[in-house]
Amino acid sequence: MDIKNDDSVPNIKIDIAPNELYSVRENKDKIITYFVNRNNIRKLLRKREEEKKNKANNFDERQFDYDWLDAFKLHIKDEPIEAKEEIYRVLNEENSIVKSKPMLFKRLSEWAPLLNIVGTIVLGIITIILTITISESQKNIMQLAYTPIITLSNTFFQNTDTGNYDNEYVVIKNNGYPIKNISVVYDTYVTFSIIGDTKKVTIPVSYYRGTEPINSDKGILLIIKGNDNNSYYYKVLDDIKKYNEGKESKITMDMFTLFKISYTEISDDKKILYYKDQKNITFDEYSKIKGLSDNKKRFFVEDIDIFEIKQLLNLK
Repeated sequence: MDIKNDDSVPNIKIDIAPNELYSVRENKDKIITYFVNRNNIRKLLRKREEEKKNKANNFDERQFDYDWLDAFKLHIKDEPIEAKEEIYRVLNEENSIVKSKPMLFKRLSEWAPLLNIVGTIVLGIITIILTITISESQKNIMQLAYTPIITLSNTFFQNTDTGNYDNEYVVIKNNGYPIKNISVVYDTYVTFSIIGDTKKVTIPVSYYRGTEPINSDKGILLIIKGNDNNSYYYKVLDDIKKYNEGKESKITMDMFTLFKISYTEISDDKKILYYKDQKNITFDEYSKIKGLSDNKKRFFVEDIDIFEIKQLLNLK
């Protein structure tokens, strides 16, 4: 992010391609405020309505709205929590306006000549239509307001004796509407490969060593803990670095964790989310990785050394 130096009110602009959805301002007391760009939120919602108009008459509008909202959540998943809260607040407000106001003006302009002839009948029809329109808008607002916002973040804890960040934890939070019956399944994998070669192998590893439930519905839901896991990870990296010195075939290492998060929404709808680290992925992507890796021997991260890696890659 680029910070513009301004002695009065520094303005930090953040672009979320392809739309700039908000800006951040920090005053002289270092208090940060998030300002949402209503015009761009409005454009997104109007574009959504135009897409609906181009659909076939029998398409599932409710599913379309759910899919659109899922895509929108993914669009802003890496933004600060405070920014998300403001974006959703403005989204709720503008969703109501976009879905009701254009329809109101359009229908009034179409029926204005008839009001002088059959005013009572037309007003009755308008009242019915407006009631339906407002009801639909309220329904969509309720859907947005009742949406959980699940986020994953990595936290590192410092060893006060050594100054090293030896422990890595994962914090799972819900910053949206409360949920229930949460269940989390996670598996960590390491991929070893050779630079400039197609040879690679992905193995499951025991990296995290337990979970600590915090809340069951909102806020911090769960903490997944490690025990010196980050220090072991860097030990393996250091072994690889020493091995690669003077070698033409250099080894690379990539570690990631898959998450399957299941929960029940307030409407009693069951939801399952899949993540690769902090990135939302599809069920197919999740299943493909597990299918290629879960049948291999599982290693404790502290037991991985260069000799094991060479055996896995069939190196002499």
